[in-house]
Amino acid sequence: GGGSAVYYLSHIDYAPYTNRRRMIDVSRAAELQLGEQNFKQIMTVLGPNVVPANHPEARRVSRIGRRVAAAAHQDDFDWEFVLVDSPETNAFCIPGGKVVVYSGLLDLLRDAEKGRRRGGGATTGGDDGGSVHRHSRPNESVLF
Repeated sequence: GGGSAVYYLSHIDYAPYTNRRRMIDVSRAAELQLGEQNFKQIMTVLGPNVVPANHPEARRVSRIGRRVAAAAHQDDFDWEFVLVDSPETNAFCIPGGKVVVYSGLLDLLRDAEKGRRRGGGATTGGDDGGSVHRHSRPNESVLF
């Protein structure tokens, strides 16, 4: 009835950049808190395989990620970039700007680049964009 319409209309939000109208059922604060909790759980599992932040490849991931994050203009995100030593070709961004990149993806990009020093931002940008546009809120998607 009328109560449903009021609820729906009171939860309308507009996506950054695209201005696409959508319903958001989770507050931004709750989403960021959930992202932080999920990141801690994921890091517990991945911990033994996390590449130290001072490793050259981890610094590369962070450097590329910071450039993409700067373009996102999400001042309430606490961006963090983590490299995981795994042959898996995967990367994901958790709400709040927690980005995990698997080293297998870097190997794939390195093969594709054929000596070019640029690249990697498109993959990271797509994942960061999903976080900016709130695609990972609990009622719409899975982390992996």
